[in-house]
Amino acid sequence: MVERADERAVLEGAAASAHAGTARLVLVTGEAGIGKTRLVEALLSGLDGSWTVVFLEDDGGVLRRREHRREAVAADSPAADAPVDDVLAAMRTGPAGSPTVVVVESIESLAPASIADLGIALDAVAAEPVLVLATLRTGVLPPGSQRARALAGLLRRRAALEVPVPPLTVGGIEAMAAALGRSVEDAAGLLARTAGNPFFVEEVLLSASGRPPWTVTEAVLGRVDALSPEARHAAELLALSEGPLDIALLSAACGGTDPSLALLDAAIAVPDGPSALSLRHGLVSEVIVSRMPADIRRHHHEQLARSLSEQRDTSSAVLAHHWEEAGFPAEAALTARQAAAEAMAARAYRTATEHFRLAIRNPDLPPLDRAELLDQAAVSAGWAGADQEAISWATEADAAYRAAGEAWRAVAMWLSPGLNHIPKPVLDQALLADDAVERLFAEERQATLAGELEQSATLLRRALHVATDRGAGPWIVQAGFRLTAVGQMAEGETVLHRVKAQAVARRDHALVANVLSTLAYVEMSRGEMAKALVVDREALAAARRGETAAYLMEAGVATLLAYLGDLDEADELIAEVRATDSPIAAGFADFPACIVDIERGDLDAAWPRLTRMDAVAALGIMHLTIGVHWVRARAAYQSGDPADALAELAAAAALSGDVFEPTRPSRLLLQATAAAEIGDDDAFDRAAADVADLQARGAGREIQATLETVAGLAATRDQDHAAAATHHREAASRWLGSRRFIGAAEAWAAAAEAHHRAGDAEGRSDATERARAVAEPRGLRPVLARLQRLDVAEPPVPRDPRLDVLTPRERAIALAVATGQTNRQVGEALFISEHTVRNQLVSVFAKLGVSRRGELIALLRS
Repeated sequence: MVERADERAVLEGAAASAHAGTARLVLVTGEAGIGKTRLVEALLSGLDGSWTVVFLEDDGGVLRRREHRREAVAADSPAADAPVDDVLAAMRTGPAGSPTVVVVESIESLAPASIADLGIALDAVAAEPVLVLATLRTGVLPPGSQRARALAGLLRRRAALEVPVPPLTVGGIEAMAAALGRSVEDAAGLLARTAGNPFFVEEVLLSASGRPPWTVTEAVLGRVDALSPEARHAAELLALSEGPLDIALLSAACGGTDPSLALLDAAIAVPDGPSALSLRHGLVSEVIVSRMPADIRRHHHEQLARSLSEQRDTSSAVLAHHWEEAGFPAEAALTARQAAAEAMAARAYRTATEHFRLAIRNPDLPPLDRAELLDQAAVSAGWAGADQEAISWATEADAAYRAAGEAWRAVAMWLSPGLNHIPKPVLDQALLADDAVERLFAEERQATLAGELEQSATLLRRALHVATDRGAGPWIVQAGFRLTAVGQMAEGETVLHRVKAQAVARRDHALVANVLSTLAYVEMSRGEMAKALVVDREALAAARRGETAAYLMEAGVATLLAYLGDLDEADELIAEVRATDSPIAAGFADFPACIVDIERGDLDAAWPRLTRMDAVAALGIMHLTIGVHWVRARAAYQSGDPADALAELAAAAALSGDVFEPTRPSRLLLQATAAAEIGDDDAFDRAAADVADLQARGAGREIQATLETVAGLAATRDQDHAAAATHHREAASRWLGSRRFIGAAEAWAAAAEAHHRAGDAEGRSDATERARAVAEPRGLRPVLARLQRLDVAEPPVPRDPRLDVLTPRERAIALAVATGQTNRQVGEALFISEHTVRNQLVSVFAKLGVSRRGELIALLRS
């Protein structure tokens, strides 16, 4: 009785009305197996003992009580008594004044006269405690038939009402599965197979194999086998069609015999519009197809393909399917190519890729035509996430284009946005036409790298014009993004939001996902990571609704979660990306996984991932390669090697002249931090100036937090520890306001260190407590280790001016060595490697003019 509360309430209300002395008739309607009888039985079982229950059945065209049926009455024999009197007597069976419920099952099978008698009797007992419950199987009475008109007349009576029993919903199927103690992984799929029919749902749930159980099979075959050969043939065609078929087509296939009435009467088919039929349930199709011999299936598919080819509105996808199943590969490939083109136009990339798999089997295509087909197939597969096929098809297309003397087309194919994440050969972009959108983008990148931002914007506007003329949505999105990158933020965002509005209006989920993920990059570029996460989640939802590769958006969301400090949630998404059957997807998953490892202090796990990320960097996607350098820089810094961190950051900066780039705010913060660590004033001042420039251009909250952090580092460099503490506390507040928990934890730790140097024990304690409150729940072990070092730190010693030439890290190492500690002990105390201590000591010796450890100890103790 799942999802039947409303229907039960109506029946119980009718029973209450009848019990009070007003006769009611309730017609419970629905298809076979929908639960009409169960609903009636549930009501009967809930009635109290004052009710008399009577069952009426057809007895040779006359309604009689079940126990009063005559064994043999000819259908054309006159009844021995008045039929209406029999019905009235049944309604008044119980003691005078007591309520009676009269049950009539399958009222659609009664003669029209019997249905009329029921209405007449109902009128006669209008003021008596009588409830008539009748069940009606829908879909079996032809419209306008005598029985249909008789039932319509019965329902027009004041005492009558209809209670239609609807199919189950997805939630109802899940509730039924729970009640039966079964698990259901795809309730929506089961709904499609069963049309929500509770009988079929229950039987499939109880079947261990998930295939139609023998009970369903027997129920369906019992109806099919009772059909005429012509109607059975029509049922088989419907089963193979996987959709509605025109009645005229079925009639022609059955030798001119119209099978519709027979199929409707057997409850196998249902009307689908004014002139078509479809099978009632997917399970009916499964059962019919399962017992059909292979040669008959092929013959039927051929018949369907030829018949449907004559109908103008038949989709290419349907024809391709029937030609393939019929064993006609050339015809199948030809129609599959058209179906793939239609799916590509709708950006249904997974569907298009399925059709391309069939289309490329055509061996008779001219070389250039085949190259074009493989080009389209590769781009479709790239968008769909079928990476291995995308690489294979693109490689084959490349060779075919070059063999045909069309190398420029190979270059244009590889530069398609759909193949952005696919490894590519070295490309000669000079082969492209001057006004080709791909070449305009390549020239824009070169101009940006040279610092010619105005020229970059001009080239991008030309590219946008060409892409708009071509209706190339992904290229338009790319143009909008690049305009924001070169500093034309308002202009670029206007383009992106216009594309988004158009894509949403067209329900173009693939383009919506593309533009949303691009808008997330824009938010990252301006330093609004929390906003970027919201937008990227929307992109992921759109990708999952559409037919594009969701793992790219999943990796993006995971990266943002890891960057912000929600490491556990990032782990969950990383696992989803890794579950994708694609080595490229696994490579993308390594990016956020590295960030998680680094922020948890698990550098032993991070470094192997960084090595594997060489494959991601090899894709040639600028912001991905830059991101890899940034992660390596972060790992190097956390390993105690700020010089290597600065080298990685310099490599990243050399790849792009973008003003706004997704990792740039983070890179500038790390550059300032690492430069301050080793006393590289030039690198520090460049980072500070670039952060100030971003702020002046209207950057977001994280840029403001970075400005405060850089000011705190500068104050530390100037030995103004009180000012440093103030700046770091303000930075921490801003980091928290932008939900960048890692930045907040590090800023509070920096504030605690500044308070310690200033001799402010109360300020240090407060900042330490705040840092732990952020770091501990998220497992930010490097921050916790930093706090632990501070907990055991000695009170600040008077500044030795001889050590001013050293960086803060070098000074800490020198003072530790002066106490007699070994390199290993120093490394353990400072949470850096012994190798780093050794390298830093070389710099300490050179700056202090000593050549060995003993001289350093003697110098510092003097």
